[in-house]
Amino acid sequence: MARIIPIWVLLISATLMISSTSEESPEVTQSLVRFMETLSERTPPPIQNWGWSPGSDPCTWTGVFCHPETRSVTGIILNGYNFTGRFDAASLCHLAPPPSLYVLDLRNNGIFSLLPPEIGECKTLTDLYLAGNRFTGRVPSSISMLGNLGRVDISGNFFAGRIPTELTWISSLVSFKAQNNRLTGEIPLFSVNKLLEFDVSNNDFVGRIPDAYGGFPESCFQGNAGLCGHPLPIACPPAPAQSPSYW
Repeated sequence: MARIIPIWVLLISATLMISSTSEESPEVTQSLVRFMETLSERTPPPIQNWGWSPGSDPCTWTGVFCHPETRSVTGIILNGYNFTGRFDAASLCHLAPPPSLYVLDLRNNGIFSLLPPEIGECKTLTDLYLAGNRFTGRVPSSISMLGNLGRVDISGNFFAGRIPTELTWISSLVSFKAQNNRLTGEIPLFSVNKLLEFDVSNNDFVGRIPDAYGGFPESCFQGNAGLCGHPLPIACPPAPAQSPSYW
């Protein structure tokens, strides 16, 4: 079955692939090659004709999109290519000078990896899509360094532990999807004034759903046995009465 390409990918393609020659430095190009080598190290897909080699132009590589004027790499979209290696955030983000990478889309692969703290060095990212992989471990607090993030999708992985409170400091978020993981603890309170999408269903969250999330449907919170409160039809137990203090 042919894959349906989202309209926003087509728009990026139309506006960013005008350039024919990249101005990325050889060091940046080599780091991008290392990123691909690690991503495809376990069961590589047929990438022989994809570019991604030293001395070639990154703007011609499969999945790479470049700015039409600066000719720098602005998007890496590798959705559904069956990668089963690791996510080398250091090669991708820890560069001097760093690339102006706005969109990183690795959805629907089989990436078996932690989300390294070096992801916080990709400071220009606005869209981070990691859904449908096999990421494990905790979501690193360094993700809060991505102050321009608007959309985060880490759903359908094996992330565990608490959502770092620091993530709620990103005021530009309009979409946060983390359903179908193993996340625990209480749901932190994001800035809901801008949130258009929010889903933490099918995890291991506990406690009362913050009142500010009342505008989202029940389906966004289902599958968390320890959650209570609106919009779920599960009333929270009353808070225990405090003993009077005589001091």
